[in-house]
Amino acid sequence: MRARMPSLVARGGISPAAQAALRSGSAVKLQVQVWGQGTTPSHVTVDVAGLSPASPGDTRLSPAELAQAARGIQSALNARG
Repeated sequence: MRARMPSLVARGGISPAAQAALRSGSAVKLQVQVWGQGTTPSHVTVDVAGLSPASPGDTRLSPAELAQAARGIQSALNARG
């Protein structure tokens, strides 16, 4: 799923608020919705869920994982034009 994320985001969308939050590097909680049928995802939408810091139980990405995810997201945005 992680490898497919750029193409899923390209077919879905990322809100302007989520784009701005990701580019700013500020702490933000994102809402990622995976759409599809059954176990086959078709697209992903990303929006800001809240500006509060992450909860202790939330998944945290390492700096390397975050950088890799950011490149994939930027690539998907570039593909959309």
